[in-house]
Amino acid sequence: MRKKKCVSGTKTVRKKMLIGMLLCLGMTVIWGCGKDGGKDEIKEKIQEQGTEADYEEQNIEDMDDAVTNTAESESAKGESTQIQEETSVRELSEEMQQEINYAKTRHYYGDILSGLLWAGELPGMQVEMNDDFYDTVRDNRFAVTDIDNDGREELLISYSTASMAGMFLAVYDYNPSTNQLKQQLCLYPSLSFYDNGMIKAEASHNHSRGEFWPFGLYQYQKDSDTYEMVASVDTWDKEFTDSWGDGQPFPEELDVDGDGVLYNIQRGNNPAYEYADYKYNQSDYDVFYQTMMQAADGAGVTADEIQIDFIPLTYESFKEYTPAYLRLLHEAGRRESDVDQTDIGFLFLEEERTLYEVEQFLSEQYGVVIVSQEEEYDDFMTGTYRDKQIFEFIHLDGGDLTYRNEKIEDITIFGIYPGMHVDKAWERLTAYGFYANPDAETENSLITGVGMGNRSIYFEAEDQIINNITVRPYCKYTG
Repeated sequence: MRKKKCVSGTKTVRKKMLIGMLLCLGMTVIWGCGKDGGKDEIKEKIQEQGTEADYEEQNIEDMDDAVTNTAESESAKGESTQIQEETSVRELSEEMQQEINYAKTRHYYGDILSGLLWAGELPGMQVEMNDDFYDTVRDNRFAVTDIDNDGREELLISYSTASMAGMFLAVYDYNPSTNQLKQQLCLYPSLSFYDNGMIKAEASHNHSRGEFWPFGLYQYQKDSDTYEMVASVDTWDKEFTDSWGDGQPFPEELDVDGDGVLYNIQRGNNPAYEYADYKYNQSDYDVFYQTMMQAADGAGVTADEIQIDFIPLTYESFKEYTPAYLRLLHEAGRRESDVDQTDIGFLFLEEERTLYEVEQFLSEQYGVVIVSQEEEYDDFMTGTYRDKQIFEFIHLDGGDLTYRNEKIEDITIFGIYPGMHVDKAWERLTAYGFYANPDAETENSLITGVGMGNRSIYFEAEDQIINNITVRPYCKYTG
């Protein structure tokens, strides 16, 4: 729906809200390079690594790491020093880096959840999509918690709006330090997690010969950061059937407790279900289960089940993940030399704010004349500064903000501005969490992620000097 032109009643946006909200370089990565290396090489490497959430291009079991430092020559070291001096990067404290890694992980999980919610996509697996998928997908649930006690949060997705065969509970682990994503587990969603690293996974169907519901046990393996099947159990109940399929009778001589039930207890990850496997009694099972389920810190004590706080798979449940991460990068990278910059990209980053507030701010604080290009609607606006058209605003599909021709006073968009060198723009944008858009057909197109709440920025340049910048909301899955 197009919005009719009107006089803005939005409260005054003061410049002091933006002073200091500048784009900075606290996360800037300096790569070593050979004698012929330079900023173009830096940009190329950034483009190569910047597809962290493009699941179609990456191997889920071993996502590409950040570009590895190469041996530096003396000239390369000098260039790195120069870049560091130019950007005045503030060294991050260990506490701040931990906060960033925490936020980056949730931001990444937000991208995964967006893919499932709006496109039925998950990394590394097919999702069953019924005809009513978009009506029912929000009935599924997810949780973000450190389920394996490795110090990082995992993403648990419980998907049940499918046929029995299509239901699953998947556990993903993202390592922000190495940029690796792993699917630790994917099983039928009748799972119980325990604080000793064990998972009890009930089968989707009772395929056994009794009322006892068969299950497998999966143990977390720290070295591989995955869960491995370590045991399985099912039973043969004489009352259910007193003979094997080929006519062999129930082995009464093995049923020493006389309850008419024999257990098949298998260790390892290759269960067997042959006649000879049903040979254990209740007491054998009790000893086995107690041994497998004892607490990690002492024998004889049973591990406690972890109560997981699953929440609905709706955008409202994870909408803060991405803006929280981008705001934190901004805070972490604040540069001494940029304290007087006014960054309208940061203002536009706030999801609750609109381009109308950006227009009002530019008008009140810088004297930019905002004019509608249509008689009845204000979907297309221009901003003129000292008789030069510098800004364009499109109030459709989330909104487009364009900054062109020349820099106006101290105004930047995510730290860049017309007249800046392309290499410097890449340095600043990557410091703020942007990376090369793998789906873009143009060279200088960057995004902060593929899920809802992210931002896209594109700029044009002539002779490596930027002359046109456009920023807009971005989500790969919603068009």
